[in-house]
Amino acid sequence: MKYNKHSRRHFLQGVSGSIMALPFLPSLLSSKAYAQTVASQKFLVLVGSDHGGTGVNKDWFPGPFIDNPNSNIFVPTTLIPAGGQNRVAHNARSARLSTLLTSGAGHEAGNVDNGQQRLSFVLGSFLNPYLSKINMLVGIDGGMTNLGHSQSLTGGALSSFPESPNWPTLDHFLANSPKFYTNRSGISVPVINNSYIGFSWTNGGVKYPQTSGNLQGLYTELFSRYQNTNTTQENAIRSRRSFLMDRVLEDYNRLVNGNTGYARRISSEDKRRLASHAEHMFETERKYRVVTNTCSSVASPTINGNYWAGGSTNLTDYTRLWDVTTSLLAAAFSCGASRLANLAASAEYFLYSGDYHQEIAHQAAFNRTAEVTHNRNFRWQTEHLFASVVRKLDGIDAGNGQTLLDKGVVVLFHEAGPTTHDQNSIGCVMAGSGDGYFRTGNFVDFRNLQNPAVLNIYNPNDPFLKAGVPVQRLNANILQAMGHIPSDYRRNGRPGYGSDQTAPPISSNGYYTYPVEMVNSFDTKLPIITT
Repeated sequence: MKYNKHSRRHFLQGVSGSIMALPFLPSLLSSKAYAQTVASQKFLVLVGSDHGGTGVNKDWFPGPFIDNPNSNIFVPTTLIPAGGQNRVAHNARSARLSTLLTSGAGHEAGNVDNGQQRLSFVLGSFLNPYLSKINMLVGIDGGMTNLGHSQSLTGGALSSFPESPNWPTLDHFLANSPKFYTNRSGISVPVINNSYIGFSWTNGGVKYPQTSGNLQGLYTELFSRYQNTNTTQENAIRSRRSFLMDRVLEDYNRLVNGNTGYARRISSEDKRRLASHAEHMFETERKYRVVTNTCSSVASPTINGNYWAGGSTNLTDYTRLWDVTTSLLAAAFSCGASRLANLAASAEYFLYSGDYHQEIAHQAAFNRTAEVTHNRNFRWQTEHLFASVVRKLDGIDAGNGQTLLDKGVVVLFHEAGPTTHDQNSIGCVMAGSGDGYFRTGNFVDFRNLQNPAVLNIYNPNDPFLKAGVPVQRLNANILQAMGHIPSDYRRNGRPGYGSDQTAPPISSNGYYTYPVEMVNSFDTKLPIITT
């Protein structure tokens, strides 16, 4: 077997590959090679949620927060001290997510979490194993004015502003950044864009083309260039490979239990890491039948499906379609075929037999039955896109006590806030620390409850709707987590990412919704959630 000391998977080069995204094994690499490998693994996944408000009930937000947002379980932190344009302090409130779990007993949607506690109906018990790696944010506002529909809000292009089409969404800023993709030789798809409404924009207001309209097409775009480099013999071996562990068990045992060759070099910690990884991949193969060692060893999915089908889509099949999709995404991130993704999908929208937009999305704020249907859709998105990516990336060991999830950031952005068409306090959940930039496990309310300004919204008297932190600041924090400094992304010297708007708006009662102190802080790390 040819030995390549620069390959992080050289010890199994002779296997032709069956195990999905082998973990980093530091003891088998030179210090230089290992440092390069780990440093290259940062990633960003944007998950967009479609039209309609989140509401202010416990469907979206934890019960203790909705019942008593001023409870002493929420610790105050000062963002802006008293004084300045509004002459009042801006204090955030935070608590550990693990303290906010409550029962879903009596919910109109039924016992969907099997009696387990959860953050909320939308953020169900499927997120409980990952609470320490998640941040839930209240008071992230979509820009500094009402945006109506803003699909590209999810990635930083605030489309109501005249200049904003010139702002690429975060995925495309990073896709064109030499600081992010320092070596593009192995990248087959710079951005995996499976966002059906077009959340992904390039410069000049151009919607980035969808990666593919079907599962097999996605697989081809991600991995065909690697498959085509194989010899006829290698392709024949792959076609006969029917089950993951059957094909690697011999080499796995030789490496873990042997006393010659690489088995002598591998550390006890790497043996533990490999054993844990093998167990995880065994279960992954059994569930998804998608396997990989390197990009050239990703087996084609055994199912296919159209992402944008309407009306007659079977929910079970559609859910499995996206389950395999997120497995392919994890495989692509693991082997280096891509490190950016923009996802959006809707189950109820495709399954609803009537006019979902008018009969459900526009009625959810006034009709509880419509609201439950709407939030059931958002729960599906959270479980089968956001949580699915989180679960799979967290199951891949990246070395140094990290999983692949720890190396990057997965963000769930909801298009609207509590009220349809308004972007004040959009739903926002983040996972992953961006390799230590973000401090996770927190629930944070960034709204300024003391700000007397009235927001430009449909229901200006709603006490929930108070000005918080514009998304430009969160976008800047995400780019900084990906290794950038403000001069990399600023426009015209102005802080933040996503708009050239300069004058903070004044509300109808003469107060500033976003005082100048807030606007000038857009490049500053957000408290509580950053290190």
